[in-house]
Amino acid sequence: LQFLYFIDFSVQTVFKRNMGIQSAAIITLSILTNSVKGYVYPQYSNEWRQFAFRNDSNLRDPTTVVLDRNTSTWHIYCTRTPLAHGTAGYGGSVWHFSTNATMFDDPTAVWTDEGEVIPPSGKGNFDSAGTFTPGVVVDCEDGGGCKWYLFYGGVANENSSHTENVGLATSDNPWGPFTRRESPVFNRTDANSKWCGTAAARVDEIKPSLISGQRVIFVKSVCTNFSALPIAFIPENGWGPPYKLRPPVISLNGTCENKGFEEPTIFTGPDNLLHLTGHYHGNCGSEDKYAHYLNPSQTIDGWVQVADFGSSNNSVFMEPLPVPLNYDGVFGGKISDTWIDFSANRGGSPNLHLMMSKPVWVQK
Repeated sequence: LQFLYFIDFSVQTVFKRNMGIQSAAIITLSILTNSVKGYVYPQYSNEWRQFAFRNDSNLRDPTTVVLDRNTSTWHIYCTRTPLAHGTAGYGGSVWHFSTNATMFDDPTAVWTDEGEVIPPSGKGNFDSAGTFTPGVVVDCEDGGGCKWYLFYGGVANENSSHTENVGLATSDNPWGPFTRRESPVFNRTDANSKWCGTAAARVDEIKPSLISGQRVIFVKSVCTNFSALPIAFIPENGWGPPYKLRPPVISLNGTCENKGFEEPTIFTGPDNLLHLTGHYHGNCGSEDKYAHYLNPSQTIDGWVQVADFGSSNNSVFMEPLPVPLNYDGVFGGKISDTWIDFSANRGGSPNLHLMMSKPVWVQK
């Protein structure tokens, strides 16, 4: 791998108008992205396989696949919305599918519809109108006891301009029952939204990760102008709260229209490099463009932006998600050849359903 840094020092003058003083100049470092060589990126294949479908519903926003080692069963959670609600997740609930196949991506695997696990909670709560965009991680002790953490987005109304916070429910098994916390664990008005300048419009899309032995939870924070960045939190009690907030690990600068991206996902690629990818916001998002960063230092910070990937030719893919090979929902390590996603217009049906595909790795 070769990193050649071309430094562009630009000075910005910042005025603190309310104080009438001038701050120190800010030196910014620009990295020429096409100077990085010797890495790979995923090219999403047009070969796919549907594995979860409901005639009366749309299924979207799947978690990665997680293995329950006590029962040798595979589990995935997603957003389920009635067809009458449209394809958006607002007004949905968290749904569960499982299989007892030897491997989750076995073409003969039969996935069982286990039903609803996190319904809307009721009037007056942050998640009273809908629960969706789940994230899951399982934490097991050497003696065999496990704790399942199910994160989810919660909304108090179904309006498309909704505000959203992140809730957490836990169980000692993947079927539940899951006991939810009364208050959100990540709130759009918390300090995590300070980078927006005001309170964020919503926070969601939780990605528990492990980087150089450090547990980190990445949360997508979306501003009211629709820009989005991954915010990092350090859990201080397993994967549960309290969480220590860190500054944003990525800048909006250099992203499509400076709008940032969603679905921040960290994994170790076949090139043994630490990758961070995300689906762009702005017009690039409608063309299925994906932001791409590498981390030569293998730390939470130190990300180097490289060339975007994806195009409108891949429009059948929504938010491709890898499956960590440790099968516990923790991102950052090696991944399976099979990725998880959701899509529509397959087999003549307009319903959103869950699908699997195997990307091809392309040398850059």
